[in-house]
Amino acid sequence: MALLAEGYVLRRLLPLARRSRRVPRPGPECGAPALGALLGGLPARRPGARPAGMDHLPAQGAGAPVAMKLLIVNADDFGLNTSVNEAIAECHRAGNLTSTTLMVNAPATAEAVDMARAMPELGVGLHFNLTQGMPLTAGLAHCGLADARRGSHDRRRVILGALAKPAARAAIREELRAQYQRMLDLGLEPTHIDSHQHVHGAPPIFAAMAELCLELDLPMRVPWADARSGERSLARRLRRTALRLLLDSAVRPWADRLRCNTALASVFDLSELPPALSDTDYARLLADRPDGVLELMVHPARSEQAMQGATRIGAVSEAEWRYLRNANLPALAATHGYTLGNYAHIQLRAAAGAG
Repeated sequence: MALLAEGYVLRRLLPLARRSRRVPRPGPECGAPALGALLGGLPARRPGARPAGMDHLPAQGAGAPVAMKLLIVNADDFGLNTSVNEAIAECHRAGNLTSTTLMVNAPATAEAVDMARAMPELGVGLHFNLTQGMPLTAGLAHCGLADARRGSHDRRRVILGALAKPAARAAIREELRAQYQRMLDLGLEPTHIDSHQHVHGAPPIFAAMAELCLELDLPMRVPWADARSGERSLARRLRRTALRLLLDSAVRPWADRLRCNTALASVFDLSELPPALSDTDYARLLADRPDGVLELMVHPARSEQAMQGATRIGAVSEAEWRYLRNANLPALAATHGYTLGNYAHIQLRAAAGAG
C-alpha cells in the first residue's frame, strides 16, 4: 500500500519535474522583505521586528558581523507529552538546543507554554499539526482529512487529499490560521513555522504555509532532503525520490521569496542509526557544507516507553535526549564553522543584508 501511494505521487509529479529544472536552493541570506499587513484579520508584524522574547539575540543590524554558517538546533513536537517537554527543556539548558516548535493542539501544550515562558532564550515556533490529535476547526472533517470524533488522519491521506481536493486546501488554510492564532492566544509569538511529519512538503500545504509566512514576515522550515543521505532499501529510495519531487514542485513558486533554512539534517540521514549517538555521528551531519542556514532537526524525549502510541521513533528520541543533555554541541559546531542560533536570526541576517 505504501508503494502504491508513492507511485500515485510520482505519477502526479514526474511530468512537472520533466518540464523544468531542479529548484535552486536559496543563498545564505535566504530572505525577502515583508509584504506588509497580514490579510484575514490576524495581527500584522513590523518588517524586521523581533518576535516577543527574542531581545536576548545579538544585534546584527547594518555594519554588524553576520554569521555565514548558522546552525539552528530545533526540537519538534513541543507539547506532545511531558517526556518530550522535559527533554527539550533539559537539552536547551545544557546549551545544545536553540529552538523548538510547539504543537498547540497536543495533550501537554499548556505545560510546554509554561516551560517556554521560563526559557526566554529558547526560540519557539509553530509546529503546524494536521496528522495527530483533534484539529481546531471543523473544515478538515468536512472534507475528509479528519474524523470529528477520532481526530486527524495519517499523513498520506492528508497529503493525497490536499493534492486532489480544493475544499481540503481551503480547510488546511483555515486550520493553519487557527493554530497560529491559538499560539498567540497562549501568549507566545512564533519565531517561525514548520509542520508535523513534514506535511508541508506537499505543494498545496507548502503554499498555505508560505503565504502565511510572507504575510507575517516569518521564516519557515523547508524540509530539504539531504542529498548525502545513504538509503539502502528500494522502498526508502523511492519514498525519498517522491518526497524530493513533491518538495521541488512546492518550492518552485516561492523561490527567493521566503526566509528559510538552506539545508536540513537529522540523525535519520545517517546511513546507520547507532543505539547510542555520539559526536562522530553529529560531525558527519555538519561536515563539508557550504555557507547558509542549516537546521539540525531533533526529536528528544526522556523515555522511549512514554512515546508508545504517540510516535514510532521513541528509541531514537531517547537516544537524542541522552546525547543532547550531555554534549557540547556549540564547540562541535564551531569546528565546522557554525554559529548557533534560532530562526529569529534569519530575520536579523536578512535585515543586515538589506542594510
